[in-house]
Amino acid sequence: MMSNPWISRRVLCYAHRGGALEAPSSTVFAVERAIFAGASAIEIDVHPTKDLEAVCLHDDSVERTTDGSGNVRDLTLEEIRGLDAAYYFGNNDSEEDHQLSEDAYPYRGLAKEDPKFRVPTLKEVVEAAKNTFLNIDIKEDLGSEAEFEAKVVSEIVERDLIDSTIFASFLQAPLDRIRDQFPELYTAASPEEALHFYNDFLADRHRPETLPLPYVALQIPGSYGGIEYLDASFVEFAHDCGVAVHVWTINERSQMEHLVEVGVDGIITDRSSICATTLSDLKVAYQP
Repeated sequence: MMSNPWISRRVLCYAHRGGALEAPSSTVFAVERAIFAGASAIEIDVHPTKDLEAVCLHDDSVERTTDGSGNVRDLTLEEIRGLDAAYYFGNNDSEEDHQLSEDAYPYRGLAKEDPKFRVPTLKEVVEAAKNTFLNIDIKEDLGSEAEFEAKVVSEIVERDLIDSTIFASFLQAPLDRIRDQFPELYTAASPEEALHFYNDFLADRHRPETLPLPYVALQIPGSYGGIEYLDASFVEFAHDCGVAVHVWTINERSQMEHLVEVGVDGIITDRSSICATTLSDLKVAYQP
């Protein structure tokens, strides 16, 4: 297993979708705003378009965040780029709201003139997030013949950003293909792998029999089924096994303070300004 610098890179403030409660989700505008607010890392989701271009959007479809309709994989890049990705971002405290009055959407319509408010390509996000850590979540499995993962990976390899990027997915197959084809890249554990790891911890804290592990980070929820299961002993166990711990999606300062006390390596948040301030106040914010 390659050495794992992600354990020493702590505590990272990951702007989830660019900080989805503070700016239109997954847009270049959100990414730039999050970095200005102090985020040290950007978490972004990647989908393939109909013409196999990599674009950044969380959902399979475009309805929740844009003025369009349809699934991402059924739309061409040109069609996707014609949408307003800030259309439903309101000035209340929710990521998207379709029920507000027209004047409650501060960025609606700006995409016509400003590409920072459109659905971005992965290339655009990578360029906006230069000098910042990246976490790229692959949202679809098109199979090995499509070579979509290779296209995503090329955006990172060609810019010499291997050391500052983690590839993640809720799907096992894309991660397996990345590990097989690009063993020099960093990946996070899939949900299935993370569960196996946690079960190893529960089994009298025995180190996993499969060491060395194929991933460098566990990216896991702060609670499961309403139960706060994360504690310092689990994080210590992960570190002993050579794995960093990044926790999602944490939006309250009190939760952030608790996770810092527990010893996690990264906090994934929709409120990057609050997270960055919290980590700075606690004097634990990652300093390169």
